[in-house]
Amino acid sequence: MLNKKLYSFTLAELLIVMVLTAIVVGLAFSILRLVQKEIIGF
Repeated sequence: MLNKKLYSFTLAELLIVMVLTAIVVGLAFSILRLVQKEIIGF
């Protein structure tokens, strides 16, 4: 029982996930702004 290791996220994995999430959210916001500018322009 004690030898079995439960799967848990390490600090490095959480950090990578946070960085990727930040990049994706940043891209989504910049694309949204570009789309809004296009709509307002026309």
